[in-house]
Amino acid sequence: MIANLQYKKYYSIGEVTTILQIPAHQLRYLEKALPNFTVTKIKGRRYYTQQNIELIKTRIKEHSHNLFDFDYNAVINQIDILINKFEQLSSNININI
Repeated sequence: MIANLQYKKYYSIGEVTTILQIPAHQLRYLEKALPNFTVTKIKGRRYYTQQNIELIKTRIKEHSHNLFDFDYNAVINQIDILINKFEQLSSNININI
């Protein structure tokens, strides 16, 4: 399919997800995960260049084993910290009333 699209300057998010065979939410995640990755926006819509597609392909190949891994322990620790801060704030408010 990419052979048909090779001469385009910009590709829509739907075209890119078809080319890369990944869902749109994973594509948007990769946009944020890649340093210095910029998407062209035209009238509020995302458009990708051939270079963008190749960069994402490379990222997928290099990190296919842990591309979308999520560090749940780090998130749980962060949630615990926020809950403790909230409890401290809540007790401070009750003392000051």
